[in-house]
Amino acid sequence: MELLLNCSDSFNIAGLCSGDVAGKVLVHIWFVVSLLLVPLFLSVLYIGYKRWKKHPRSAVSHADVFFFNIVFVDLINVLATGLFFYVSSVKVLNDIGKGLTCFSNTAELFFHTLTCVERYLAVVHPIVYLRLKKRDGVLIRNISTDSINIAGLCSGEVLVHIWFVVSLLLVPLFLYVLYIGYRRWMKHPRSAVSNADVFIFNIIFVDLLGLLGFGLSLYVLSVKVLNDIGKGLTCFSNTAELFFHTLTCVERYLAVVHPIVYLRLKKRDGVLIRNISTEKEQRKHQTVWQLKPKNIDGQKALVPKSENGHRYKHDGLPVWCGYSSSRPLALADPKPRA
Repeated sequence: MELLLNCSDSFNIAGLCSGDVAGKVLVHIWFVVSLLLVPLFLSVLYIGYKRWKKHPRSAVSHADVFFFNIVFVDLINVLATGLFFYVSSVKVLNDIGKGLTCFSNTAELFFHTLTCVERYLAVVHPIVYLRLKKRDGVLIRNISTDSINIAGLCSGEVLVHIWFVVSLLLVPLFLYVLYIGYRRWMKHPRSAVSNADVFIFNIIFVDLLGLLGFGLSLYVLSVKVLNDIGKGLTCFSNTAELFFHTLTCVERYLAVVHPIVYLRLKKRDGVLIRNISTEKEQRKHQTVWQLKPKNIDGQKALVPKSENGHRYKHDGLPVWCGYSSSRPLALADPKPRA
């Protein structure tokens, strides 16, 4: 079965969101909200421009550069959405809208990732962060920004191959983390493993399975059985990784917002709940990635069941946990009380 990897098919939002009346209403609401945010985007860019005109020789922080790029990409996304959904009669403009949608989605994801990395270095590795604020750090930032813009202009097929090659290069790191966990367990077999470590090890194992499945589904088209197995493993990996990330977010949320409950859950009852949750999610994934028969081009083929329902159902939980965890930290009084 030929795998569709071009940008217009892999990001076919219209097919996913506007299949029924409720989906169309959501699309229109989202576009109207985006239009209402355009003045805010323009004001942010204007403030940045005024600051640069006032102090042209002062260095711009990495976070501001990433933020301005995100705002610019959001403006492109508003234009792309309008062309994609509302100019279907003019094919050239509609295709331009699809391409801009693909570019904005890809670029925004990478810029948010760079923002997270920048915040991580500022908090966990402040010395390295201060070094990267100098000339070498600016050079790395500019190269990363240009690379993201170029990647956003690539087709979906090119991005898929790039992602697969990068994932292959990360395999030694995955195996090394598992090896460290195994050595730690062999050294202290009776000591309790933290919940976060269990979730991380499961995520890495699922990533390795997903990489194997993605390689089979992408490059082993001639052997139908292996190709179908690859599709099933890919579907399983995507769903399992989402659930384990959700469990990690819940664990971090409890550690920050409810520390007493978190300390209780580090004991026997918490380990039991963790193991039940892990096994329950793995069983649930088996029902998600089961193959179902489907007629494609007049031939029967096995296609993995979609996991979008489970994905959308749990998208809000990590966001809520992240917001609830960061809010008490932001409101904390940095001054010592008398």
